[in-house]
Amino acid sequence: IVVMILALVKAKGFDDHSKRDTLINVVQFSLIGSIFSNSLLVLGCAFLAHGFKGEAHFNVQSTSANVSLLMLASFVMILPAPYNGSNELMVSRAAAVLLLIMYSCLLVFVLFTHKDLGEHQEPVEAFRLHGNKDVENTSDGKLVNEQNSENPSAEEEEDDDELEMSLIGSMTLLLVTTVIVAVLSEFLVSAIEPMSSNAGIGEAFVGMILLPIIGIFFFFFMSLVCTGYKNYKNLK
Repeated sequence: IVVMILALVKAKGFDDHSKRDTLINVVQFSLIGSIFSNSLLVLGCAFLAHGFKGEAHFNVQSTSANVSLLMLASFVMILPAPYNGSNELMVSRAAAVLLLIMYSCLLVFVLFTHKDLGEHQEPVEAFRLHGNKDVENTSDGKLVNEQNSENPSAEEEEDDDELEMSLIGSMTLLLVTTVIVAVLSEFLVSAIEPMSSNAGIGEAFVGMILLPIIGIFFFFFMSLVCTGYKNYKNLK
């Protein structure tokens, strides 16, 4: 997001239409590349990493909410396609506002109204999922292994042992990280147009391949793959 915002700001300051169009095209392709990389590459690698460890359990209600939001966002993003000219710009801005509202609702859902979703397990009935392993269907829509539900105190002890950062420490770390990312993104955006013209690399490749890989590989990619291997359920 920081890279895209800086690219749009730089594009607005260019008098050369070719350079401005290059950065705008990179931003447009980056949106598509980010969706593909997060929805397909990262998610698939997380599934693959956990597949080497064993069966997974997940929260059905949380997953259903995320899938519904993803499908609704996809529908909103294709709304401007049939329009041309000023109508396309107006519909695009309206779609952007709707996406911001939906994301805000997701944050409220995750952080406030359903922040304890999946933490409490209430067994209702058991059924077989794979082989001889019993899996319980809970009232909150969660599929859990019966062996794990028999000893909830062990999981609670593991949760208690986890270190928690204070609010001030978290905000300070977030601020410092944001400043570092903004500075690095400034250098990255400044190098996009010269690299694209000198190396003969198209905007589509830079936007759909290079920028999403840079954005997710070093942190987001590895964290999600490790999360999938460790079977953490509710990373958003």
